[in-house]
Amino acid sequence: MSTGRPVVVDDLCRIRWPLDLALSPDGGSLAFVASGPECADDRLGYELFEIGLDGDETPSRLSGRARRPAWSPDGSGLAFLDGTTGTWRLEVPGWDCGAAECTDVVDFCWSEGSASLTLVSGDGRIAMVRGTGETVTLDDVVGTGRTPRMARCTPEGLLAVVCADSDGSHQELVVAGPRQAGSVVLRWDGPIHRVAWSPDGRHLAVTGKPQGNVGWSNNELWLVDPLGVAEPRRLGIALDRSIGQMVRGDDERGIEPGRVEWDGERVLVAYADGGRGILVSVGLDDSAEPLSDGDRAVLDFASVPGRTVLSWSDPFTPGAISVVEGEIESVVVDLNRTWAEEVELFPTKALDVPTDGGGVEGWLTMPHPSDGDAPLVVQIHGGPHYPVGFRFSFDAQRLAGSGIAVLRLNPRGSQGYGSDHAIGILADWGGADYADLTSLVDAAVSSPGVDGARLAVIGESYGGYLALWSATRSDRFGAVVAENAVADLTAIGRGPNGASFWHPEMGGSPDEIPALYQERSPITHVDDITAPVLLIHGEDDDTVPIGQSHELRRRLEGLGKEVTFHLVPHEGHFMNVFGAPSRRMDRTSVLDRFLRSRLGVGEEAVNASNRRERTS
Repeated sequence: MSTGRPVVVDDLCRIRWPLDLALSPDGGSLAFVASGPECADDRLGYELFEIGLDGDETPSRLSGRARRPAWSPDGSGLAFLDGTTGTWRLEVPGWDCGAAECTDVVDFCWSEGSASLTLVSGDGRIAMVRGTGETVTLDDVVGTGRTPRMARCTPEGLLAVVCADSDGSHQELVVAGPRQAGSVVLRWDGPIHRVAWSPDGRHLAVTGKPQGNVGWSNNELWLVDPLGVAEPRRLGIALDRSIGQMVRGDDERGIEPGRVEWDGERVLVAYADGGRGILVSVGLDDSAEPLSDGDRAVLDFASVPGRTVLSWSDPFTPGAISVVEGEIESVVVDLNRTWAEEVELFPTKALDVPTDGGGVEGWLTMPHPSDGDAPLVVQIHGGPHYPVGFRFSFDAQRLAGSGIAVLRLNPRGSQGYGSDHAIGILADWGGADYADLTSLVDAAVSSPGVDGARLAVIGESYGGYLALWSATRSDRFGAVVAENAVADLTAIGRGPNGASFWHPEMGGSPDEIPALYQERSPITHVDDITAPVLLIHGEDDDTVPIGQSHELRRRLEGLGKEVTFHLVPHEGHFMNVFGAPSRRMDRTSVLDRFLRSRLGVGEEAVNASNRRERTS
C-alpha cells in the first residue's frame, strides 16, 4: 500500500502476472513466464525468465514469447513452447527441432531420461523427438479411435496419455511402456484435467470430473494404478473442495485447473478454500496438511524435495513468487513492486454474513473518506461457479481510486465452500444467489462511509445475468452493467453451447422445463427494470451469443428505458482476460464513464449533469 496517484485505466499496461512455474530438479533455478498486456503491440505477452534461488539474484529474460517451460530430469535442458512465429512450437536450446511434429504443440514431456521429448500436437498426433532432430511417431501407442490431449512421461520410458474417445463423450487415460501399445487404466464421463507420476512410477495422481463436466461438481483427486490391477481410489474426500479450482481475478490464472505434483508419497494440489487459495499435501492414507496460509490466493506452485515455490496474489499484490523451505517463506519475485510504489492501493476487508444457506462471504474495497459517503458498485463474478476473494482486483482498485467503493462476493453457486454451496443454485438461478447478494449488499451499505442511496450492480456472463435479474427484483440499484450477459435463458438454452453447459445448470432443457426458463429470464421481467443499463458484448462470443444483448436492448428501447450498448469487435467471451489491450481498455473506459456519471462521481458526473440540464 502506498499514498501515490490513483490507479487508472492505462495502468493495465504495467501489470504483470507470473505463471507456468518450472523448478529445476536440484531446486536451484526457477523458470517462469511473466504475462501481461503488451500495449505497444496490442497483444497479451508471455516472456520467459529464469532466476537462481540460492543467492540474491534478479530474473534474466530467456525468450520474448514462451509458455510451459519444463526442465529435463537431469537439469541440463529447458524446453518450452515458443510463440514468436504465431503458433506454439517446441524449443530446446541446442536442439534441432525442425520436424513438423515440433509445430502446433499443445503438450509435451521429457522422455528416455533427458534424451528425448514426447509431443502432443493440436491435431492429436503424438511423437517422440530427440535432440538430433530424429522423430519417432507414437500414434500406435494410444490405439485407433482415440485423440491424445496430454502426455506425462517417466525417466524409465513409461508414458501416460490422456485421450478423447472417438465421439468425444469420454476421456481415457492410456498407459504404455517404451514403444509398446498401451492399455486404458481410467475412463471418465467428464474431463481428466491433470496427471502426475509418483517418483517410483507405482502410482498416478489424477484430477478431473469422473461423473461429467458440470460446474457445480467438485474436481476430484484420484490415485490410479498404472498397471490397471488395483481399482482407482479417490483421495481428499474430506476436503469437500474442487481440487485445482483457483480464486479468479483479472487474468488467466485460475481459468484452467491447477497442477498436481508429488512430494515423496504425498500429492500436492491447490484449490480455493472460500476466498483464499491454499496449497495442500494429501497422503495416500487420505490425510491432508495445508502448506500455505494467509489472506491470499495461491495460484500455482512447483516443488522438489525440501523446496517449494508459490505464485500468489493478494489484494495489494497482482502477482508474486515465494520460496518455501520448511516454515520459512521468502518472496523472490514481485513483478509489480515498482508500479505498486507509484500508485495508491486501497485495503479490502472481508464481510461474512449469516444467511439461510449458512453464510456468505464478500470483499469490500473502500476509497478514501471524503466529504460524503462513497457510492457502491456490487461486482458479480461469472461461472457461476468461479470464486473470488483475497486476490488483486484491477477493477476494485481503479474504481476505489475514483471514489467508488466496490463489493465482490461469492453467493451460493460459488466454488470454495463445499458441494452444498456450489450446488445451491441448481435449477434456481436468481433464487438463493440473489438472496445472498441482497444480504451482502445490506451489510455493505451499513458499513461506515458507504452511501446506500447510490448503488450500481455489474457482472460478466452469469454475473451479468444476476446483475440484470437484481435490477428486475429491486429498484435500489441506480445503474446496471451487464457484460456478455445471459438475458434470455430460453434462447441461450438452444444455442451452440446449450446442451453442454446451460442445460445442466438449469436442471434440464428448455423443452423439458419451459416454465422455469421463462420465469428466471431477466428479459421476461424487463418492464420492472428502472435503472439505466449498459450492455457490453464481445462480437465473437460463442458462449453467450451477442444476440442476447441485442434482443434485450431492443426490448428496453421499445419500453422507453435508458440503455446503452457497447460492442467490442473481434473479441469473445473471455475478452476481459484474453482481449487485445486496446479493446480491453476501451471497454474499461466505457464502463468507468457510465458508472461515474450515474453514481455522481468526478468530472464525468458533472458533464452528464450539465448535458441533462441543457436538454431539459
